[in-house]
Amino acid sequence: MKICRIFGRIKEINMPGSFAKKFIKFHGFSILCSMCILILCTIKLPDQDQVSLFPNFDKFVHFMMYFSLSTILILETIGLKNFSIKGFLRACLIAIITTLILGGLIEIIQSDFTSYRSGDIIDWLSDMGGSVSACLVTGLIRLAFR
Repeated sequence: MKICRIFGRIKEINMPGSFAKKFIKFHGFSILCSMCILILCTIKLPDQDQVSLFPNFDKFVHFMMYFSLSTILILETIGLKNFSIKGFLRACLIAIITTLILGGLIEIIQSDFTSYRSGDIIDWLSDMGGSVSACLVTGLIRLAFR
């Protein structure tokens, strides 16, 4: 951002590309985590029956990936400062919408663009469960350390 003086008053001027730079600066880790999730969900894996620790282990993995991503998104959005309920709810909404879209796109990619993976609505619901749980846990931790 450039600062200029107009009629004796200081005004910030948004330069082209400053939003993107600011977004990447504050959300770089969540972008990296999103890319890792995308890669992990589209690569060819060995037979899941041999890797699985318990039935529906892949649903647990989806839940934990999106729980982690949502927690990171919430913390990046609100920062480490003392935040309000309105700011927290906004951060949760951003996290849920982002993971809703990312999870849906990944399931579409798995079903339509890969022959070795299948899109599953239960995986997508596990993604959403992880995201909502992250909002609840983060909110409870916020209340506990108020």
